[in-house]
Amino acid sequence: MSSRVKVSRNDPCPCGSGRKYKRCCYAQAAPLVQGPGGELAHELPIGPEVGEILQRQREKFIARYGREPGPDDPIFFDAPSDDEYDAAVTKAMEQAGVAPAVIYAFRKTGRIITEENAKFVPAAALEAWQHAIDEYKALIEDQETEPQ
Repeated sequence: MSSRVKVSRNDPCPCGSGRKYKRCCYAQAAPLVQGPGGELAHELPIGPEVGEILQRQREKFIARYGREPGPDDPIFFDAPSDDEYDAAVTKAMEQAGVAPAVIYAFRKTGRIITEENAKFVPAAALEAWQHAIDEYKALIEDQETEPQ
């Protein structure tokens, strides 16, 4: 069972961003809850559309397995594998003309980071993303300088 956790507005944000809570997750209006293992997560309200999607997934689960889903069962049990997902996203990015460095970084990190969403991404993930971009650029430079 989750319980609400009181975090002072001036404390460092528990998400690990390095910013004060009031300038980070508090501003997102999503209260923090503590799980049974002590982990912190944001409690987000579920709108009617999401509620309908979850109900359909429950019905599909019951149809497939003949029982109610349990707490350890995945909600989206019929989702594509990570490899299938990565291949589909990569193909869509290529068709949309996304920069090859961004596609490379997605394949390396599993993320797509933009100026708009960077503020929501933990520092370590931003660093990994930038490392992948730099790695791609170095690979391209190496290919361009190799004798033919």
